Amino acid sequence: MTPGQLVKAISIALEVPEETVVQHDRNLVVAGLRTKGGRGRSAPEVSPLDAARLLVATLASFRTKDSAATVKEFERAIFEPPERPRQFLIGGFKARDDEYSEAAKPVDRAISRLPPAHNLVEALAAIISDASTPIDDFELFLKRFGKLGVSCISPSGKARIGGVTFVSYSVPRDLPRLAWEELQYWPRVSVRSG
Repeated sequence: MTPGQLVKAISIALEVPEETVVQHDRNLVVAGLRTKGGRGRSAPEVSPLDAARLLVATLASFRTKDSAATVKEFERAIFEPPERPRQFLIGGFKARDDEYSEAAKPVDRAISRLPPAHNLVEALAAIISDASTPIDDFELFLKRFGKLGVSCISPSGKARIGGVTFVSYSVPRDLPRLAWEELQYWPRVSVRSG
């Protein structure tokens, strides 16, 4: 796919004016965040990483001039593994909360093949790469990718990928030392049932 074709595809998929996506694309090229080269027939093919970055820039930027900064911010948004199944006691027996636990829900195989500390843009690139490969079973393809959604909340740096189940990403935030020290002295309330 050429950069122009990618711009058209993102514009159609997100229902955003093509001129807006073109500007996001230019900003990424200037920032060195997208493959660049010739024009027309000599234009390079974009990579899944280029597509993921343009998707994030278009989806999460408040203004087009924020494209590069937005992408860099979401490249810091790391994977938050689903919670492990909880265990609790019922009548002295251990029981698991698998049925309702996030850990029991499947993670897309493109994401599960990535290292544990991967970021949002890498996950999107892996999914785009899988979706771009030739398919044998169209129904399976639609089941896997048909209802897949992406949400990015900027400037908080939180994102989710999924259809029925979601995986989350967030930018690590440092709590200022003073605020952390204040939290240590908050009164603790305990409630006992009688």
